[in-house]
Amino acid sequence: MRDRIVHESKAHHGRISKAGRSHARAMLVDATWAAAKAPGPLRAYFIRIRARRGHQISAAVAVARKLATLCWHMLRKGEDYRWARPSLVARKRRAMETTAGRPQKRGNKRGASYAYNVKELRQKEAWIAEHTEKS
Repeated sequence: MRDRIVHESKAHHGRISKAGRSHARAMLVDATWAAAKAPGPLRAYFIRIRARRGHQISAAVAVARKLATLCWHMLRKGEDYRWARPSLVARKRRAMETTAGRPQKRGNKRGASYAYNVKELRQKEAWIAEHTEKS
């Protein structure tokens, strides 16, 4: 069986190209700015790149590329984001379900998104994310 030939291009140093889907690029940059504000490893990476390069925009482009690579690996392996905050994810998922038309749950049983309303649990998850950022 013949081995596949991989064509690699030379490393490109300089500005970001306008190749590819502009809508996908814009969504990546928006996600990058959100990741740069929230505590976690992506924010720590953003701060390191910004300190080294001195430009906030080039740090955002670097984090956008890392975010795209991270998403590709998560989709390929079928894994969840390792540093996700569980109660925040549950709250966002439930909000998407209700806007999609899923009926509200009845009864006295609390759902998984209730943990986001408990201040101590929310602060504990934020502390873990900040501790991860420092390490």
